[in-house]
Amino acid sequence: MFDARVIAIESAEDPRLEPFRDLRNRNLTRVSRRFVAEGWNVIERLLRSEFETEIVLCSPKYVDEVSRVWQHPGIIYLMEDEKFPQLVGFNFHRGVLAYAKRAEYDCVEALVSDPGAIPRFALWCGVMGVQDPENLGTILRTCSGLGIQRVWIGPDCCDPFSRRVLRTSMGNSLKLKLVGSENAACDLKLLQAAGGFQIFASSLTDDAKSLSEVNWGERSLILFGNEGHGLPVPIQLASDMRLKIDMSLGTDSLNVSVAAGIILHYAARLTSVPYNR
Repeated sequence: MFDARVIAIESAEDPRLEPFRDLRNRNLTRVSRRFVAEGWNVIERLLRSEFETEIVLCSPKYVDEVSRVWQHPGIIYLMEDEKFPQLVGFNFHRGVLAYAKRAEYDCVEALVSDPGAIPRFALWCGVMGVQDPENLGTILRTCSGLGIQRVWIGPDCCDPFSRRVLRTSMGNSLKLKLVGSENAACDLKLLQAAGGFQIFASSLTDDAKSLSEVNWGERSLILFGNEGHGLPVPIQLASDMRLKIDMSLGTDSLNVSVAAGIILHYAARLTSVPYNR
């Protein structure tokens, strides 16, 4: 049963709206362990997910939709559309924002120590140094669409819970289980030695293998790196194999999110990881 309180807000200066203030220049995610989502498509998926939403701020035209979907205790603040730009600090016309609790990352060490945590057949995606929120959001959305539920988030990546990543993923990233890492080399060794994973590094080096040359094992982790520099050389050398997409017409590379989509789709169709697992 819907159990949210609906409260009308008269001014964008109302202190109860502090989580949504000046969003372009503030990111409360890492400090407050919360995140802000925007737009009805994203927020509908958020409200249907396992994440705990605490506040929804919307214009009157969305209150019925929020009330229909949100089945947990919380607060709905109502505010007229024209007041949103003053609050958030930019030209905002999406009409709905939400403030929710962030989930903790899973830990590689804990996963490989638990015999039941990783299924026999597993295909993971890994990102390291991906800085553009639209690239990361697209990769996460692709993983969701292919049924690749676990994504390893290595160092120097943009925040997967940022508004722009959530918006680009259309909220589909909220369906994924994220595995965090601060020490990439250590965690990748653990996945190889204790987790039985083959590590594949996407690369443009001469020794990289074509996708058709890969023998996919029961457990695979495919890594994608920074938009400009790719994966660090030590990470590539520590992988079991470097792989590439064969290119034509003198094309030397693809955007990382496009390359990830091609490689992950290829791997998902040839491994024993079913869609929507």
